[in-house]
Amino acid sequence: MPYYRYKTGRAGATDCAVDEGYGNAVALAEDNLIDDALPPEEGSYLLCVVAGESRSVDETWQPVAWATAARLEVDNTPPALAPQLSFNLDGEGGFFFEPLFVVPELSDFLVKFGPEALTDCADDQGYERYRRIPFHMAQDQRPGRICVIGSDAAGNAGAGTEWIVGSRD
Repeated sequence: MPYYRYKTGRAGATDCAVDEGYGNAVALAEDNLIDDALPPEEGSYLLCVVAGESRSVDETWQPVAWATAARLEVDNTPPALAPQLSFNLDGEGGFFFEPLFVVPELSDFLVKFGPEALTDCADDQGYERYRRIPFHMAQDQRPGRICVIGSDAAGNAGAGTEWIVGSRD
């Protein structure tokens, strides 16, 4: 349909099926993107959209009872949980390790590891995204340092965590 109207508001306080709060009709050909600023306060929000055939709202318009609704979660707080690791021996003196998910609080990870003396967790260089494939630390990399930064589902990074792992013995 060539025209749309929309409204936004906090979930639970906004009813997409009520006409009150919808803006004026907008021509899709003139403005096909709703790019309002995100609310600064954390919480759940709704975007409600209805469409129609004419600039004036009439019987050709989608009823607000059938509005399209999109939910948005605003989360500006970094995760409070520290990442944890799972370890499995490789049978050759090394081991495999991987971070453990606690969704939505820990949903993504950056990892860096290597010999203890050569690996600096405070240096942003050398981190790689965890791709759901365990990392391998060979025996000759021990004693080693593992650095992990966990992020929540909204992309907020938490404080880095580091582990010093075993001697070669």
